[in-house]
Amino acid sequence: MGMGAGLEDKVNLGDVVVATTVWDISSRRLEPDGPKKRPDPFKLGPVLSRHIEYFDPEQLRWKELLHSCMPRLAMYSEIPKVEPSWTPSFHSNNILSGPDLVADGSIKSLIYEYDEKARLYEMEASGFASTCDELGVLWLVFKGISDFGDPNSKDTLNGDIKLRKIWQPLASLSAATAAIKFLENNYLSRDKQF
Repeated sequence: MGMGAGLEDKVNLGDVVVATTVWDISSRRLEPDGPKKRPDPFKLGPVLSRHIEYFDPEQLRWKELLHSCMPRLAMYSEIPKVEPSWTPSFHSNNILSGPDLVADGSIKSLIYEYDEKARLYEMEASGFASTCDELGVLWLVFKGISDFGDPNSKDTLNGDIKLRKIWQPLASLSAATAAIKFLENNYLSRDKQF
């Protein structure tokens, strides 16, 4: 769980993306005529994939849980002032994962270069998914949209650059509460195990 940079015309700040495939875009092959990109995909297992496909957080009162947790988060972190009617959306899509902190507006070109189905870029999921796969452990990645990877994007409030990171705690909370509802519905409320 955590946050990442979203594809601005497909997601909004605070939305949640659960990864169906994590693309590690850091892999390259060094050849005499220059490096060749070799992205590695880490796909969600079939059982988890099916559960994500049928997961409807709206029916499970995800947004009520999120809104009930926001006042406590606001005690410890500065968060954006959102309307009581603010409602993030839930997406199950592919994500890109790489070593670079992207703040130059290149998210859209990265996504279209590697996978047009991707909705988010972040920096941790490929290492997590790779390690889980190596150990034979099933994994899930829930990420909230905290910005758009663009220094001039809407991740500031009224153009105030000091508030640039203000969406990070709320985006992470959005992802965490969606993950809680997923786990409660699919694993904790029944005798199911990963």
